[in-house]
Amino acid sequence: TELNVSDNKLRRLPITELCAIPSLVRLACAGNGALVSPPPEVARQGPEQSVLFLQQVVQQGQQNTTISFVAIGDGESGKTSVINALLSDEDVSAPIHEDARTVGIQIQTWQPCIAAKLSLQVLDLAGQAVYSIGHQFFLVRRAVYMLVWRVVD
Repeated sequence: TELNVSDNKLRRLPITELCAIPSLVRLACAGNGALVSPPPEVARQGPEQSVLFLQQVVQQGQQNTTISFVAIGDGESGKTSVINALLSDEDVSAPIHEDARTVGIQIQTWQPCIAAKLSLQVLDLAGQAVYSIGHQFFLVRRAVYMLVWRVVD
């Protein structure tokens, strides 16, 4: 059996119910950019891969409780200071000296609410031009981005 739900602006599919159809071997769902599962990169691989992905999610899937939180902006714009304040119990950041600036990338884990079981992988990308070529490897679709800029120069 084949089900074609392509190009319908869908956000969700009834995954458990679809996987309960034993004869379903093809699920065409490309063109639904907001669809979470299967993600667009899986849907583009074809209808068979979409069904296999959903079956694996139902059988072996685990909820992802980690989100990437990426701070981007020019050098000395205050990215590290904002991150330090977010991670601080007092919501403040100590001054950052010139020799303690971010080199390349600094990665930390932040769990804002322990009860929520959610953690953020905080990526502080250095803002100097020499490091910008490496930023492309950390810019992903499913992340929270914080753009920091200096209002006054």
